[in-house]
Amino acid sequence: MEYSGKILCATHAELAAVLTDSNIKAMRSRGVLQQVRRACPGYAALFAVDTLPEKYKKQVLAIYPMPDKEIQSNFAIVPDCEAVRFFDTFILDDGRHLPETKRNELANNAAILNALGRMLEQSDTLNLKIGRKVINRTDFWQRAAQHLQTISENHSLPRNARMLQRKYNDYRENGYTALIGSKWGNGNAAKVKDDLSISTLTQLLAISNNLNNAQVAAAYNQYAAANGWKPITDGTVALWRTKTDLTTSAARRGTSNFFNEKAMTVKRSRPSAPFLMWSLDGWDCELLYQDTKNGRTTYYNRAVLEVVLDPVNDYIIGYAIGLQEDAALITRAIKNALTHSQQLFGSMHRTNQIQSDHFAMSSMRPVYAAVADKVTPARVGNAKSKPIERFFNYLNRTYCQMCSNWSGFGVTTDPSKQPNSEAMNLRKKGFPDYEGIVAQIDAMIAADRAKKQAEFIKLYANLADEHRLEMPRTEYLRIFGETTGHTNRLAATGLTPTILGKKREYDCFDIKFRELAFTDWTVKYDPDDLSTVLAVNEDGTQAFVLEEKYIQPMALADRKEGDAEQLQRIRDYNKELHDHVVDTLADTADNVAKIVRLPQSYDILSRLMLTDSTGDHKTNKKRAALAAASPDPPPDPDYDMF
Repeated sequence: MEYSGKILCATHAELAAVLTDSNIKAMRSRGVLQQVRRACPGYAALFAVDTLPEKYKKQVLAIYPMPDKEIQSNFAIVPDCEAVRFFDTFILDDGRHLPETKRNELANNAAILNALGRMLEQSDTLNLKIGRKVINRTDFWQRAAQHLQTISENHSLPRNARMLQRKYNDYRENGYTALIGSKWGNGNAAKVKDDLSISTLTQLLAISNNLNNAQVAAAYNQYAAANGWKPITDGTVALWRTKTDLTTSAARRGTSNFFNEKAMTVKRSRPSAPFLMWSLDGWDCELLYQDTKNGRTTYYNRAVLEVVLDPVNDYIIGYAIGLQEDAALITRAIKNALTHSQQLFGSMHRTNQIQSDHFAMSSMRPVYAAVADKVTPARVGNAKSKPIERFFNYLNRTYCQMCSNWSGFGVTTDPSKQPNSEAMNLRKKGFPDYEGIVAQIDAMIAADRAKKQAEFIKLYANLADEHRLEMPRTEYLRIFGETTGHTNRLAATGLTPTILGKKREYDCFDIKFRELAFTDWTVKYDPDDLSTVLAVNEDGTQAFVLEEKYIQPMALADRKEGDAEQLQRIRDYNKELHDHVVDTLADTADNVAKIVRLPQSYDILSRLMLTDSTGDHKTNKKRAALAAASPDPPPDPDYDMF
């Protein structure tokens, strides 16, 4: 750092400590950075420090100390690096830093007073050397005050000579703090300064009635009169309201608001693959429909949209539309998510995690447990932790706001951003009915799914095998299946429930189901897929998935592909069933023979004359008698010994 005339300059190397070469070249080419001297042999290029942007100027002055320069008789302002550091780090009584513009202003004040002090000292030194009296102080400060009016630097020094002299003397005695002034100290808070007065004002601001500033000031002044405190105005209350907002907002606006607006937010990344997490919630869809009851038509009705969102790319994996949010509507939305996953990937997929609120939790707990590996309800009132809350705002702005029956944003929104109620009254008779609003929402969701479905399917490749959780058909029908209202018992034709007004036949290839033919079964079915149903006994201890019976053609000429395989499947099952019965009888006979003597062949032949195929009876009777008397079985004459 050096001076070129009266200009404080820095070399290229010194600027390179805080700026890149490209930045220096760019500022020089744009005329922002003034080059005072070109580089030549033995001399480096010099750049005017004062032309640097303020933040770079501070950094340069903080790194390189100011050069010592003999003060001439003319006025020269030299930046005070120590003042810059002091005001940058100064902390007010209320914990704040000084505003940046104020810091620059006060640093300039210090630099100007330093320059005036150097001029005064130099003048006194020169006069004393030549035997003259020191300069007249009144005359000096008058000329100094006049000269301040021509200075371009941002400063707040008084233009009055007497006041300027007092400021200088105060500065010489107390240093940089003398330049700050009471306004930036505790001046505004002086009326409320001890612990008791501060506590009183804080409690008044925290009252849940949300008193305004004038009401708080009036209440505080009553305590002030009784305790000898200074009265305050509503302006003072406004300052303290801002100052204590972190403490008082929870009491004034509630804990939920505190956690949503004041508490720290956890920043999270999206799931890496589909089905790792679902977020679900209900929303009063901001689309109006008309409804007529008892001869009276209303136009302010809204349907409830329950959405199951996969945050991997905000894909609507499931949804349901109804008149109110309840456990049934949530269950329908989850069922839609499972069936839609089957449409996309060929099988129903459960999710690894469900994030919901606590609404209807006791009723929904079995459903959540069936479709998710983990259930993580959001904290009550903590809306910002649920991605689906932001998604509803996206649906409202992207789709609903474009419709003529759009009802607007939430009640806390600026009224100027809401739809024109006069215009809505003119077109309200064109609002759709309930069936129309359902179709409108269906179209909205279909459009959003179409935009994101390709990416959603592509991201499925990121789903690890251990996180691919399929939904068993048994569990799906147990949770989401509808019932006929009647029980059925197995007959020769299978189980024959009447579903949706039609008698259907179902059967099961599990032998155990045949063994429970005496059981009364409740049939659970999916109206969208009647190929299989679930038969459940009265106490739920037995459940079997039944298949709709395959219809075989009577005429061989009518047979088609697959008929032979289905026929053979039944034959194989019947053979397995026959073998099971025979094996069971044989096993029970062997077990009973250990404790009960059953009639043997010798006993039968002694009582009955049963001939064999050759008409022989005596030979067989003798063989049976020998077998009964011998512990070893007789040799089989038909067995060849090798």
